[in-house]
Amino acid sequence: MQDNLIMDDAWQDRLEQARAVARRLEAQYGCRMAAKELLAFARDTEWAVRAEAAMARRFLSAMGLDAFLPLLEDECAIVQEHARRSMEARRKEDARLARRSSAGRRDARVWASFAREFGAEAARKAREITERAYADAIGGVTHDMRSLLRPLFPALDRLEERDVRLLEPKDAQEARRDLCEMRDRLRLVSQVVEDSRELSLDIDCSNPRTDTVAALLKEALAQVKAELDSLPQPVAMPPVGLDCPASLTVTAPLLPLVRAFRNLLKNAVEACLGREDGHVQAVVTQRGNVITVLIQDNGPGIPPDELKAYNSFRPHCATRKSGGTGFGLAIANAKLRAIGGSLALESEEGKGTTAIVKLMRNGGMK
Repeated sequence: MQDNLIMDDAWQDRLEQARAVARRLEAQYGCRMAAKELLAFARDTEWAVRAEAAMARRFLSAMGLDAFLPLLEDECAIVQEHARRSMEARRKEDARLARRSSAGRRDARVWASFAREFGAEAARKAREITERAYADAIGGVTHDMRSLLRPLFPALDRLEERDVRLLEPKDAQEARRDLCEMRDRLRLVSQVVEDSRELSLDIDCSNPRTDTVAALLKEALAQVKAELDSLPQPVAMPPVGLDCPASLTVTAPLLPLVRAFRNLLKNAVEACLGREDGHVQAVVTQRGNVITVLIQDNGPGIPPDELKAYNSFRPHCATRKSGGTGFGLAIANAKLRAIGGSLALESEEGKGTTAIVKLMRNGGMK
């Protein structure tokens, strides 16, 4: 069955407005005026706009939460998941900080076990402690970095609104160009920090839900398209097709799964940008309780001597595209592993790349 995943973009302006309100809320915790504006977006007809409002509600004071409770019963599972996670965000952040203090003692026990054992089991535990130590270190750094970066966007806005307009027209135009470049660079730094933080956090697998694989892929691609459309110079999305049984469902924590699909689809789409014949295809099959999702592109492919590095799924382990953060594959792999799935890459230089995702249809979370 063939289906076009490209979505109508009439809601993009509202989505950008919702994001702007979210940034204001984050900069001024619990701002009453911004909270009222956010509530309007929480009632939007487009799920992506409601999801943005659901994510931003974590910045509201307790007094502003009751009006957003309907998001917990939204018709879109992704909106429900964002709303639930926002409600728990502060508690989880506090718990994560508490875990950091006990990480050293836990690691010492693992190393003691490693010293007594050898072979595959010892190697597995060595990798576990290395990844955990890395995650804890990154989590602490990114927490501080977020605090430093948070005020910079509104500061740039104030600079443009208050000071640039006082310049001569020619100087003002140049100043606005410089501010635009500063915003772009700041967005990239902020995204690196956010991706680093996401990779460091534990993945919540306590609330599995059921949805069709086709719907999850469409929602993931909608996020990719929204990101491309938000660029200073929007680019055209290459054709993306879906070959998937319409009724095929999966039971899993949906937010990590959509995030993994989103990263893999984004990689495939970006590999095809600028190619006249560029196209992406998502092929989904089922065998027993195992679902296989192939995300294929006909981009430049990966050189054979780099493919092993890509399949290690470590941040910055391989050559990355200009403007990327280097965390996309690592985050996708971490999300899939957490819900009991797996990820592998196959590629042929000059012909394209295929991301191979395997999932247990009826759960299988570790």
